[in-house]
Amino acid sequence: MRVPFCISYGLRLLRGKGGTARYLRGAVVGVALSLLPLVVVLEVSGGMIQGIMDRLLEVKSCHLQVSLNSEDSPEGIREMQDRVSGLPGVLTTVYERQGVGLFYSGTGSAGVTVRSVPDGFLDVDKGLAAYLETAAGRLEFPSSSVVLLGSGVARILGVTAGDTVTLLTTYGGNLSGMPKATRFIVGGVFATGYEQLDKAFAYVSAAAGDGFMTAGNSTRFLGIKVADPFSDIDGQADAVRDALPGNRRVTPWTYLEGASYSSFQATRTMLLFIMTLVVIVASVNIFSSVLMLQIEKRQEIGILMGLGARSGDVSLAFLLAGLVLGGIGTALGLATGLVVAVNINGCIMVLQAFLDACTRLFAAISGQEIGQITLFNSSYYLQEIPIRIGLSETLGIAFGTFLVSGLASYLPARRAGRLKPLDIIRKAS
Repeated sequence: MRVPFCISYGLRLLRGKGGTARYLRGAVVGVALSLLPLVVVLEVSGGMIQGIMDRLLEVKSCHLQVSLNSEDSPEGIREMQDRVSGLPGVLTTVYERQGVGLFYSGTGSAGVTVRSVPDGFLDVDKGLAAYLETAAGRLEFPSSSVVLLGSGVARILGVTAGDTVTLLTTYGGNLSGMPKATRFIVGGVFATGYEQLDKAFAYVSAAAGDGFMTAGNSTRFLGIKVADPFSDIDGQADAVRDALPGNRRVTPWTYLEGASYSSFQATRTMLLFIMTLVVIVASVNIFSSVLMLQIEKRQEIGILMGLGARSGDVSLAFLLAGLVLGGIGTALGLATGLVVAVNINGCIMVLQAFLDACTRLFAAISGQEIGQITLFNSSYYLQEIPIRIGLSETLGIAFGTFLVSGLASYLPARRAGRLKPLDIIRKAS
């Protein structure tokens, strides 16, 4: 009889009327509204970080880099590629040479990292190909005079596919001498979806790179892609090092991009911490609602306990009421947050349109020009937020919110069970 009484009485407590009903609804809405931004921040920040890191690893630095010496011949490099390609978990090995240069045209100039890659590099490196979207022209090298520019670089230079640009590079490692000028035809323009990368790189063929890159003004390496770069990357680096002759330097992405990844994660943790505090504060609504129920039902509690109801039964009933309130608020907040997170790009577009309309309206009324308010600046973030739902993290937050609701209900529920029937009757009279 104990459990059915607790359940039936606890659920009946939720049928509040008048002021009590308002408190109950407020508790549910408070928990839901506090959980909504937490879920949105969790999913959006996770998708944003993953999207940026995927582009940094696939486009910029690879998962592992094997440094090459000036003495390494093409035959020796191909032999190293064959050895590494046979290792478990290795997907791709691509030879690359990098240097820096200054591109200029008739309308602008831009300093970029020039990457010399083999013909058909996108056919070999599927991870890179997945993030290089063709914005103009074709991403291939029909001749050594062709260069592929990032969309940010092309915009600065004011050029597109078919136009001519000039690249200035140094002779060897001597910065004091006259620079070398090499003319290129823009064969294609690519976009990665991340502005910082689109303004940083240009690709030339291996034959073109050998014409102006030397040991003094460039570096050579093997870029290696593995199946899971976020799992035991140091162990994979050791396996690559053991497979190669000599004492080769193998650098994992955690060294190349670890600072960026740590910075992103620290920012995300701080945002989640702040949002969690909001949820904890919102649990005060659960506490106050259960407390108001306990005050309103004092006489009813006295009668029930006078008829034989145990104090533990009453406490458990009020605790159940608080848990139900927290559960409903958690479910509403979780569902609403996931809906917003999944449609975050559309929500940003709608909010941006609303802000633009308000700005134009204010300018028309006041007669003053107002600068555009940008809600989401793609120059610093991805052009579109990737949608990735972390099931384990989401369920963990839901369980944590439900647990906080239970803890907030415990004290008033315990107080309800400690009421003395005689004291209640005496005060009522």
